[in-house]
Amino acid sequence: MVAKNAAASEITIAHLLAATDAPYTPPERFASTPSGPFVPIERQELPLSPGAAAVISSLGDLSSISIEALRPALLAAKDQGLE
Repeated sequence: MVAKNAAASEITIAHLLAATDAPYTPPERFASTPSGPFVPIERQELPLSPGAAAVISSLGDLSSISIEALRPALLAAKDQGLE
């Protein structure tokens, strides 16, 4: 969401660091089950920048990386000038 709100074309190390700094807010729950009609929307995925992809791939599978492991790796990459 950080990159999307910034109208970025990719998710950078700075975006990932900002996301790890943000306080966790659980997703909203609907009071009732939403009902249609639903309108299809265009996919809204953003690619990772080469620097962000390198950091994540060095740590393993994205779904198994903890914030505690990700944040120091992102900071080290940022210090090395990766974006």
